Amino acid sequence: MFAVYYLQKKDDVGPHYLLDKKIESFSLLDSNGQETSVFEAMDATNSEYVLVSMWATWCGPCVKELPWLESMKDEFAAKKISLLLINYDVGSSEPKNRDIVKKWLAKKKITLMTSFDSKEDFLEYMQVYALPFNALIRKDRTLLYADKGELEKEKIFEIVDADSR
Repeated sequence: MFAVYYLQKKDDVGPHYLLDKKIESFSLLDSNGQETSVFEAMDATNSEYVLVSMWATWCGPCVKELPWLESMKDEFAAKKISLLLINYDVGSSEPKNRDIVKKWLAKKKITLMTSFDSKEDFLEYMQVYALPFNALIRKDRTLLYADKGELEKEKIFEIVDADSR
């Protein structure tokens, strides 16, 4: 069981107002410092969905969830779901800090696509106040799921199966 690391104390707000609505595209940095977006990750893998996992190396629950996500990537791919990690470590706009995160991921044997929201635009738009935070987005940019804490594979698969019909 994973816990949740709160970025700040707030009432239970969040992106629920965005569910079943088209979400905006935000500029992220890929691991090489090049501009990318959540949707480019989906296009690169020819997926119908992208599961975005927002995390940081200082977030204990996030660190516990990453190896599980890595081990599940083939199951998610079979459902046409690409996985994208978005890192929120401080200073991720700096190449040396991105390198630290990349080395940390390599040491943990995490090979999932990773981007950095250095301006925290996506974090703010999604009203994320706790990590880990996961969001499932359909190829047409519709937000199908968003929640903090432990990701439930069965819930994601249930949403995708219902959406595919």
